[in-house]
Amino acid sequence: MRSEIEQHDGAVIVKIKGRIDIGEGDVELRNTLQGVKRAGARHILLDMSKVTHMDSSGIGELISQYSDLRSSGVDLILTCLKPKIYDLMTVTRLITVFPIYDSNEDAMQTLLQAA
Repeated sequence: MRSEIEQHDGAVIVKIKGRIDIGEGDVELRNTLQGVKRAGARHILLDMSKVTHMDSSGIGELISQYSDLRSSGVDLILTCLKPKIYDLMTVTRLITVFPIYDSNEDAMQTLLQAA
């Protein structure tokens, strides 16, 4: 898993590429999100348009990070889920837990309206 980080209108967009699975992917996700949190981000958009696979370890890490970030007052918003990942989130009922948007622009618009 690789990631790119972009600052955008008061939010940070983290673009994930590759697999979020046991081993490197889940650890890389944790390290990336914690680094963005330490840098002072209040809103993190996790762009998952280039995620090719996510296993149970990836789901577990995503839940763990969501809980940690929320308790620190940081929003974690998922964007651009591929149909396969969206289906996985639906089957696990996490679709009701995470804020999910079709695009980064939709998520940013919602954040701007809430400000």
